[in-house]
Order: sequence, then C-alpha cells, then structure tokens
Amino acid sequence: MVLEGEAHLQAALTQGKGAILWLAPFVFNNGPTKIILHRKGYRVSHLSSPQHGFSDTEFGVAFVNRIRCIPEERHLVQRIVYDRASPSTAMRRMMRALKDGEVVSIVASGTEGTEMVKGLVFDGRLSVAVGAPRLAGLTGAPLLPAFTVRDPQAGFRIVIEPPIPLQSGASTDERVAAAIAEFLRRSEPWVRQYPGQWRAWSKWKRPPRPGSTSAA
Repeated sequence: MVLEGEAHLQAALTQGKGAILWLAPFVFNNGPTKIILHRKGYRVSHLSSPQHGFSDTEFGVAFVNRIRCIPEERHLVQRIVYDRASPSTAMRRMMRALKDGEVVSIVASGTEGTEMVKGLVFDGRLSVAVGAPRLAGLTGAPLLPAFTVRDPQAGFRIVIEPPIPLQSGASTDERVAAAIAEFLRRSEPWVRQYPGQWRAWSKWKRPPRPGSTSAA
C-alpha cells in the first residue's frame, strides 16, 4: 500500500480545523484507506451507513454487519453511524472530531445521507449526498478528494488530491452543487483508468436518447 498526496492532508491539518477526506466510491476504499492512515498516525473518524457490511435486512444490520466492521474499527478513532431519523447527531459528532483537529472520512455515495444532488459525470448523472461539502462549509475544514484503487503493478494506491475550494459569496446550495460537480470531474480520470473498481455504475443514469421516454 502506498499513500500519495499526503502533503495535501498535512497542509490541511496545519490550518487547525481538521480535514475532510471525501472518498470516491471505489471497491477498495474501505480497508486500505483506513489501514494506511492509521499506520501513518492519523486519527480518523469515519461516517458509515447502518447497511455497511453484508446485509440491509433488520437482522443483518443488527448482527451480521458488525462482523465486517470489527476489523475496520481497529484503525479508526470512531465509526459514526448515520441515522436517517436523527441526521444532526452524526453531523455534531463529525464537527467535534474536526474541532479536535482530526480527520473525518466520508464516502461520496447515496447511502451516507438523505439529501442528494445530481451531478454530471460521463455525460450521465449520479446522485451524491451533500454531507461532506456541507460539513466543510460549516466548519471551514478543507475538503480533500481521495481515490483508493488497486493497481496491477503498484498495489493499493491511496491518493489524496488538493482540496476542493468552496465558492465564496455563493449560497450554501450553490457551494454544495459546485463542490459535487468538481468532485465528479476529478473522478472521471480515475474511473476511466479503473472502471471495474468503481461501485457507482449501478447508480449512474444515462440521459434519455432522443425520442426515448426513459433513461437506460
């Protein structure tokens, strides 16, 4: 495993407001990302869905998914579970972690949140939860895209890119939409290089063809 772009994370943390890692939804973003950040000495709080693991059934969420989470949590300060019935609870916990100068990691997907924005990617649309850019706007913490892939020659690459700037003078909704658009723009080269590792294909919607009544 190799961590690339660590200087961006270090520079973000020197600002004293913590750092938000916005993880692209690739197959290997869970284990390797947590492991290498832990080995490097970073204190990471990760936002997670109750369905993270093997099952989305009531029994699976209560008992089975825990098996998947145990080894991951060895490398975390805390796993913050998003509760759709009380979303502000997770937000407050993430804000406290950032205030303490820690790292908060959030996957750019539709499971860790209820409010979505559809962004353009590959001439199609993908719904992304607004939590990460909204958290950055509330706290001033830098928002850094991160891409974890398995390269045939280099092994696991965990790549942290420069922060996504939030538009000044814009409304909250405008800032969030612009951040999501930039994140998806940066994602395209990675998806082109590692298309089989991107987990968002099932959520990606191609626009309708002329004369068609529905998207493929």
